Amino acid sequence: MNRWTKAWATLAAITGLLGTAWLPIGWAGSIPSIDGEDAVAEWPAYRSDTDRFEIRYPSGFAVAKPAHGLVAHGAVVTFVPIDDPSFDETGRKSNLIALSVTVGVSESANGCAEEAEGRYPNFVRTDCCEGAVGNRYETTILTTDCRGSRYEIVLFVHSANPGCYPPGAVTTFDSAGIERMFETMARTFRPAI
Repeated sequence: MNRWTKAWATLAAITGLLGTAWLPIGWAGSIPSIDGEDAVAEWPAYRSDTDRFEIRYPSGFAVAKPAHGLVAHGAVVTFVPIDDPSFDETGRKSNLIALSVTVGVSESANGCAEEAEGRYPNFVRTDCCEGAVGNRYETTILTTDCRGSRYEIVLFVHSANPGCYPPGAVTTFDSAGIERMFETMARTFRPAI
């Protein structure tokens, strides 16, 4: 049983979702640019000298204590929204329940992944999705190896099926906006500082 299978089995056991399925979808490539560099430069930076990385995160997020160890192998830090994510930008209730971004660091036998355009590390992307009883759990994992360390940046999104609510009671959350935010965070990641 590999470490991801163990992590998902543990997560499923804790949340009472044993027996649900998850589907990995592989992808490799560089992270696209989406926001202006000036806006991202204003984001706070998290730096770990111990684990040798730096990443920027949106000012509407905070560092969660402790890091979400079941989401990322070797979890070092988790960022979560300061405000309740279940409300959209207009103040209406949405079907989003929770979201987080976690950075994990573990030992790697590989060398440094080739850098895209000489600036950002290349990531391998894996998407997983599972659900049960009206809940959906989506995980996007970006992995890169550098100087003996494996870095994982993990987006975890927990949402509910909008069909479980009375008609008009909730809006559907902006999944594309969350994906853009996550990709922007990943673009700011600097390993082995």
